[in-house]
Amino acid sequence: MWAKVRTSIFYERIVLHSFDEEDFKENFRINRTTFDLICEELSAFIGRRRGVCREPLSVGKRVAITLAKLGSSGELRNIAHVFGVSRPTVCVVVNQTCRQIVSKLEGELEFPSNPAELLEIAESFLGLGGLPGVCGAIDGSHIPIKAPTTNHRDYYNRKGFYSVVLQAVVDHTKRFRNINFSWPGSVHDARVLYNSDLFEMCESGQLLDQQVELPGTASRVPMYLVGDPAYPLKTWLMKPVSGNLTQEEAVFNKRLSRSRVHVEHAFGQLKGRFRCCLKKNDAALHNLKYQVAASCVLHNLCQRIQDEFLYEWEEPSVEMDISDPVAIPATAASMDARQMRNLLIEWANL
Repeated sequence: MWAKVRTSIFYERIVLHSFDEEDFKENFRINRTTFDLICEELSAFIGRRRGVCREPLSVGKRVAITLAKLGSSGELRNIAHVFGVSRPTVCVVVNQTCRQIVSKLEGELEFPSNPAELLEIAESFLGLGGLPGVCGAIDGSHIPIKAPTTNHRDYYNRKGFYSVVLQAVVDHTKRFRNINFSWPGSVHDARVLYNSDLFEMCESGQLLDQQVELPGTASRVPMYLVGDPAYPLKTWLMKPVSGNLTQEEAVFNKRLSRSRVHVEHAFGQLKGRFRCCLKKNDAALHNLKYQVAASCVLHNLCQRIQDEFLYEWEEPSVEMDISDPVAIPATAASMDARQMRNLLIEWANL
């Protein structure tokens, strides 16, 4: 049967036999140990039986093609030429592999429910100069996309490009513990939060239902997340004080910022390592969400097994503040939330 002439020399000879560790990491954004671990985890799910006309792609080659797409956001045509396969094959392989990464490694994105683990996270944030009881930092970031064919105005953000909002909660190790990727770029941060499962679980007490002591006092406060001024003030979500600040409020804001900065660093590293989240992505939205989720999973895996992030990859986090504070009216904070913040302000100034 006739087939186009293609060559797989790049993967079979250069990648497998000529690349040293530095070359491998430069091209695939992870080291060989992480690559082998991913292949081992997915080997039972993305392997294929022999076809009628040609040998099936190996698990390693499928993972390499996927990493090439996630790490560079390159065009499918160029990736196909490099790996000696067709453009439709690259599309299918990337979509299938990303879905399997999200499905089989979804534990990497779970919000901690173990009381001991939550307490460990809170102690770590406090040890980094933060506030008592912080269990995560929440923020949003734009993932650039090609203008959709329908409702494209909804995706045009105030920065002047088309995007989808990635909302994320990050712990002290810069690991993503909860993500939401579904809302167009024009939607305000607070509205994304209000319509997320995270909001429902926190409001109903399914998450962050423990309390911690304020060191040196007899008071206790619930565990909580920290966010920027765009978010509502809740007992489970603290934000900085706005307006003309007293000295005590400025000290509190500085401590809160030391915890919140972790989510900005996490976004910077995610986009630096997996540039499909940084550059304009031409994937269909239903496929893009799996690429972004898979990138978050792989970011967490790299953090957990200490696959070093190279800081020449890092992108400045100048676009992390994606919210317009006056875009929607702020919801009145409950008295409990205000009292809790005042209690933390007092503690920060002891």
